Amino acid sequence: DSSLTAILSQLGNHKTSMDPAWVTQLQAETKVKKAKLDERLQQNASAQPMNHWTALSAIKPVLESNPDVILVNEGANTLDYTRDAVNMSLPRHRIDCATWAIMGMGMGSCIGAAMATGKSVVAVEGDSAFGFSGMEFSTICRFKLPVTVVIFNNGGIYNGIGVNMSNDGDPAPTTLDVHARFDKMGDAFGAQTYYVTNPADLKNALSEAIASKKPCLIDVQLAADSGKESGHIGYLNPASLQNITV
Repeated sequence: DSSLTAILSQLGNHKTSMDPAWVTQLQAETKVKKAKLDERLQQNASAQPMNHWTALSAIKPVLESNPDVILVNEGANTLDYTRDAVNMSLPRHRIDCATWAIMGMGMGSCIGAAMATGKSVVAVEGDSAFGFSGMEFSTICRFKLPVTVVIFNNGGIYNGIGVNMSNDGDPAPTTLDVHARFDKMGDAFGAQTYYVTNPADLKNALSEAIASKKPCLIDVQLAADSGKESGHIGYLNPASLQNITV
């Protein structure tokens, strides 16, 4: 209190201000970026096998037609692209993993959001991100929460199809299985599950899952080469470290 009182006493009548053209410039830039995004979604809407943009072209209209659904989102490409693609029209209806090293917040956030609000929750998760807290899906099922978990399965991150960067023969932590069937995990916990390989089935599955208000898991099969290094984090390494293997 004393610190804030001291700060306030020095502010006096000072008021913040902004460039009056700033909002107008943002609105103009938004129109340009939206047009590019719409073009990308349209170009990829029917790609087979699906990539991230194909899946999002199916997810976007479903979520935007259910504005009261709380969206939880984590991943690398899955996080970045969903942030770009899916618009939110109500406040406090989006929870994501922010920036850098906060993976694993997905399932806990779903549980908290559903318990606190009673509203339907949809989590859009990268397969690697889901792995950090995926077993908490069992809690969602035990409490019969209205949570739908959508997993984008492209076999993990960045190492190339089937490439194991470990030198001792054991799988590296980033070596995932592009053919992993996350829906079978949902079956084990008694959830309503879906395995989808095309955007039409994904759109139908998500619509049905939200309407059910039951624990649901949708395994979205993407191409193994879908995605790229998110945030180009490898570029931040010193040149001398670029070629070191683990």
